[in-house]
Amino acid sequence: MTSSMWVNDLAQVLVPIGVAGAVLAGLCAIIAAFAIVRGADGLCAGAVGVWIPGVILSSTSSFAGLWLPLQLSVVALAVGLVGGGIIRAVVNATAPRRALARAARAEVRDAAQVAADARVVAVPVKSAAGAIAVSPLGQQSPARVA
Repeated sequence: MTSSMWVNDLAQVLVPIGVAGAVLAGLCAIIAAFAIVRGADGLCAGAVGVWIPGVILSSTSSFAGLWLPLQLSVVALAVGLVGGGIIRAVVNATAPRRALARAARAEVRDAAQVAADARVVAVPVKSAAGAIAVSPLGQQSPARVA
């Protein structure tokens, strides 16, 4: 067995391992980006910790002259970390505006509830003489009680 045959056989094994490592590293980069957006530092650290073996596995395809999996792994983490940081900055910048809108919605909802509770309902009542009289009662409708 010549060395070139041995290298070809080895490349047939190492390239799929490298691609699998790149896929693992890419998934970890996506998880790290979402963890940064959510502010979960521990999850981000765990994702980057699993990303490292994925990159090492993706480097095995370079023995066959295929550098793309390794490059994609490194770029995926860089894009994930930078993109997650940018999205988190935008979310944090809009937080006061969202809090004000949430408070305004709660105020409108509370005012509507107070108005619904204060509503007086006229209920027909039959008197002893057989005449129907209308008496105002402060009862809520059965649908509101449930």
